[in-house]
Amino acid sequence: MKEQHYCFDISFPTVPFDTYLTSTASPALKHHAHLFVRDNEIELRIFHESKTYFGKKLSDWVSKINWKDFGSYSIVEDETQNDSIQKIDLHDSQLLQITTGTDQFENNHEYVTLLLNSVKFYWNPQGEKIDTAEFYLNDPGFHVVQDYYYPLSGEGGEFNIRLRDDSKEYYKIKHGTFKPEFHFWKKDQGSFREATIVKEPKIQFVFTEDISESEVRHYAEIIRLLSSFYYCLNIDYVFSKIYLKDHTITVKKVGVNEKGNRAGNLWGFRYYFDFKHFLKTNWETFAKSNFKKLHKIIEMYLQSHTVDSSSRFLIRYNIIEVCMSGRKISGEKFVPILEKEDVVKKYTEALALILKTIDPKDHEEFHKKWEGVPARLSYKPMKSPLLNFLQDQGLNPESFPISIDSLKEMRDCITHGSINKIKSKELERANILLYRISGILILNLLGIKDWNFNPDLPD
Repeated sequence: MKEQHYCFDISFPTVPFDTYLTSTASPALKHHAHLFVRDNEIELRIFHESKTYFGKKLSDWVSKINWKDFGSYSIVEDETQNDSIQKIDLHDSQLLQITTGTDQFENNHEYVTLLLNSVKFYWNPQGEKIDTAEFYLNDPGFHVVQDYYYPLSGEGGEFNIRLRDDSKEYYKIKHGTFKPEFHFWKKDQGSFREATIVKEPKIQFVFTEDISESEVRHYAEIIRLLSSFYYCLNIDYVFSKIYLKDHTITVKKVGVNEKGNRAGNLWGFRYYFDFKHFLKTNWETFAKSNFKKLHKIIEMYLQSHTVDSSSRFLIRYNIIEVCMSGRKISGEKFVPILEKEDVVKKYTEALALILKTIDPKDHEEFHKKWEGVPARLSYKPMKSPLLNFLQDQGLNPESFPISIDSLKEMRDCITHGSINKIKSKELERANILLYRISGILILNLLGIKDWNFNPDLPD
């Protein structure tokens, strides 16, 4: 039985294929393609005439580009020959692998094989599901959903899957509601003793008004970030369905279904609430306004758990710096006791006295340096911007078991390759402290204040 696939034409109009293997025939402007979407693989076959050596030219070209940008060079056409499909979009598809060879033949045409990380489909709309969306999670995402259900129960051939009493309500967002759920399906072969019920974790959205694809994905990404932060796992979507008025959009992704490790929590910040309570907090406004910063630092936060101790320190220290970015620093001024004109006169007199200590040939250059001095002298000595920032975040650096100056010194040692100057135990303690600080800063960006700083570190 022939494997199911999608047919369309593909072109790369901005790619100068004629500059590769110039002695060979020019490739066609468009090529027929077959797309195979499997559970853990997205395969694209592009057919071409052997004499054009298109596969080799394509391979030479992709060796010179960023594979993450591969899909942005492509244009897909004539995809409506597939039932119910309006459009196939490869614009955001990243290249994972390319295979060429004269043994790749079908219907007298050679083809080049590409493995992609994702593909987007636009289908005809499904009326009964319009204004809903489903985002299916990878294996670590199982932790997001599992506590919403009682274990499977039943007897006498009747089985029951029930939501826990505190898990039946949807969480409200501006344009509707959402809820973590399982999608259940069964595997049963009559010749085997066992039948299997498979639980696929997903986030289910229901919208109360028309909403754009970008808005849906924005909310889904925020919830993915919240989940990843809470459980300290790389949670991602492997498949999504968005049901809009004009079309249904599906996106299949591969390469993200890593196995879930032991899930974490937020107890390190003395935030002892479960994930259900976490989602009920007033995070929406804060998460949307701080989205770019949250997206960056939560990815850094997760990465810090997978690297060596010195890299972990630098990442967590950098999280604090990213949180500080965009912050205006303003100092407190001294209170003047003279009128402005008199102040200017006194500074002029002071300059005249100072110039008497300098060689006359350097007076002009000194005048230039003096121009900004009166304005700077009008401000009181400032505290460290980092100290001010942490205090504004509700933290008291004086209670830290390691001083800010010591953390800076450690950062400088690691940055300049002097890691041997830092004792391993000292680095371990510093990493715990920075973990607590960075986590609290993330909670603050989400508008969540139910945390307490723990100053105690292991000896």
